Amino acid sequence: MKRVLLFLLLLPAWLLSSAASPDTLAIELPTPADSQAVHFEANFLEFPAGHERFDSLYAQLRGLSSGQTRTLRMLHIGGSHVQAGIFSGRMRQNLSAFNGGKPVGRGLVFPYSMMKTNGPRDVQVDYQGQWLRSRCVEKSPSQTLGLAGAALTTSDTLASILLTLPDDVEQVTVLGQSHRDTSYLYPILIEGSDTLCPPLSDELTGYDFLLSQPSRTCRIGFLGQEGGAFSLRGFLCDADGQGLIYSDSGINGASVPSWLRCEAFADELSLLSPSLVVFAIGINDANVQPSKFDKEQFRTHYTQLIRRILRVNPRCSFLFVTNNDCRLRIGKYGRPNPNTAGVEEVFLDLAREYQGAVWNLYRVMGGMGSSARWHKAGLMQKDLVHFTLRGYQLLGDLLFNALVADYQKYNDYGLN
Repeated sequence: MKRVLLFLLLLPAWLLSSAASPDTLAIELPTPADSQAVHFEANFLEFPAGHERFDSLYAQLRGLSSGQTRTLRMLHIGGSHVQAGIFSGRMRQNLSAFNGGKPVGRGLVFPYSMMKTNGPRDVQVDYQGQWLRSRCVEKSPSQTLGLAGAALTTSDTLASILLTLPDDVEQVTVLGQSHRDTSYLYPILIEGSDTLCPPLSDELTGYDFLLSQPSRTCRIGFLGQEGGAFSLRGFLCDADGQGLIYSDSGINGASVPSWLRCEAFADELSLLSPSLVVFAIGINDANVQPSKFDKEQFRTHYTQLIRRILRVNPRCSFLFVTNNDCRLRIGKYGRPNPNTAGVEEVFLDLAREYQGAVWNLYRVMGGMGSSARWHKAGLMQKDLVHFTLRGYQLLGDLLFNALVADYQKYNDYGLN
């Protein structure tokens, strides 16, 4: 009986999505245990101030299949929920349905393993040389940071990085800057016995390289002299005709002020120019005693970040993912975090002000205290903050279902 009920709950989203331009969807039905944890009736996109911006976004999505849209870029930004690359990776996998079944491009890539931390499993990194690390969670980062929220700096002329990506790319942009006094150090692309060198300039935001042929691997070396240094802030990886590109950027422990510390954020964002930004920042901002959580300050910080993005693309759409129910990690045992409801309120206000959408993960989970049920169902880790592998994959499926259902409404009523 539970299996039948679960199918009926998911059937409307499945029917809507199958009637849209995507023919197939990479969404698996949850197990019976999942169905007891998920509140499917809350799994929709909410628009407190109209649908105009998303109408524009959906027109671009529809244009992918007709060829009217050549490239559509999206960015998913947050903290540890995003750095792992499972939630955003599942979204990327599912969105291939809008991309004619072709793999969705990764866009922004950062070599997290060089920072001795976790990262997406579909990107492999081998490197040589000595590197200094800096992240946006530091109150005073030692290096200028950008879209990835982190930087790796080397003065080693023998340093190199070998990226192995899940799909072929044809162009790689190395994000970063050379620190030049009397010496210099710049990135070069190594292809066999060939070396490609970009224009040597301290003013560049990114150094562009065209590969001689599509490849899943890319080796970056450095040209320079002893005493020079280069700060690497990530890579933008593209292929001709890729269509849909879904970048993710996450730093463990990052709050909104963390991203505001990234001085090169807007410059690098202009190279990506996303039509949609999925915000999943807030879990760390709210990890304070209720008496110390300032909703107005939280709103102000978010407004500053949104305005930076709008200066790059005034037509950008915003999708706010509310904080999940979690344990407030203060004290010996912790308790359900009451600040989560305040974050939810701020996101609804921001969506109203900037004509955005809200995916209310807090309500999808079941509200206050629901993380315990998700842990019992095997969807959350025992810290009651982070999800398991299956939990993050489920989030990607649920958010995609909500997006598809709303997109189909646009197809049915917005264009006909």
